[in-house]
Amino acid sequence: MRALLVTASLLVFSVAHAGPPVSDEKSPQTALGLSAGVFAGGAIALVAARLAENESSGLRGTLAVAGLAGIAIGPMLGHAYAGDAWNTGLQIRLGSLAVVGVGAVVVVTSCLFNFKRSDPPGCGIGGGLAVIGLFGLAVGTVFEIVDAPDAARRANARHLQVVPTVGPGIAGASFAGQF
Repeated sequence: MRALLVTASLLVFSVAHAGPPVSDEKSPQTALGLSAGVFAGGAIALVAARLAENESSGLRGTLAVAGLAGIAIGPMLGHAYAGDAWNTGLQIRLGSLAVVGVGAVVVVTSCLFNFKRSDPPGCGIGGGLAVIGLFGLAVGTVFEIVDAPDAARRANARHLQVVPTVGPGIAGASFAGQF
């Protein structure tokens, strides 16, 4: 009976691994390349949009939209590749974007539509919030790009391997991995 169990377990585990090995391992270099490369491409597209001479062809607008998309989405791509799209850097960037939005609303409502005072106090507060939010966007972007290789390494550390085990008087499966 024991020999039958050993043979059956070996058969099951060998069938599960038949064929070419498929690697789910994530490359830290690929994660960094996705994050930094798409972000840099977006920045280059924005510069090209600014330098484009012919405004009537639509090239300037297309480059600007592509550049903004690259800058907005690029830093997250390395984390998405590693299976960690909702990461700390993205959370910092989204929170900072909300702070910029609040600052912009304060500036618009207290400065642009205030016809009674020459120097309303909300202008400085709104401008300060916008500057703090922009700083947070920069910090979140740098963090997200720099952390992309580590996200790939963390994804690789979560892998679990099941290996058939046969020994004197023992038959079964071993689990190997880092948790």
